[in-house]
Formats: sequence, C-alpha cells, structure tokens
Amino acid sequence: MTSVAMTIRKVTATKFRDKFNDCARRTKGNTVTLVENRQSEPKYFIDKAFFDSIIKENESIKATFEILADRELTSHLMKLAETIDDDVRAGKIHLNSMADMFGNE
Repeated sequence: MTSVAMTIRKVTATKFRDKFNDCARRTKGNTVTLVENRQSEPKYFIDKAFFDSIIKENESIKATFEILADRELTSHLMKLAETIDDDVRAGKIHLNSMADMFGNE
C-alpha cells in the first residue's frame, strides 16, 4: 500500500470548458483538477489510473480492517507469524517468488 500526496490545481468552470484539452493533459498521475463554479458544488477531474489506485488501496485497507475485526482470525495469524521465519529456515516452507506464494503467473 502506497499513499501518494495529491496535487490539486484549481480552475473555474469556464476555463475548464474553454481549455479542456489543456486541463486533461495537465491532469495526470496524482495531479487532479478542482473545477469551481459559483452555481454548483466543486468537482474533481482526476486521472483514471490514479483513481483506480485509490480504489484499490481503499479495498485493501477495508479488507485489513475486516481481518483485524475478527479477533479469532487475527490471533491465529499472529501465532502463525511467530513461527514462519523458523519454518522457512528449517526448510518446511519454500517460496521462490511472490507469484509462487499467491499463484500468479
């Protein structure tokens, strides 16, 4: 999980409309555009990849909280964590890569 600081660029709705291509080009990565309008609430214009990473991080945090909320599961995982280094050293567990661990190819 990696939290990245967001850079916010403010523009008026008129400038956003008139200079959309420029705003879209400047809105990339962790740089987002805040579109302000006197007649409605401000809106963020955000890079899709950055938004997807925020959603993924949020889901990961939520899953972690769900595990931690289950006291029995958390206790079991903590007990397993105490022995895993010893098990690897003793040759009881063999991992070549993260792909081996999670079954990714």
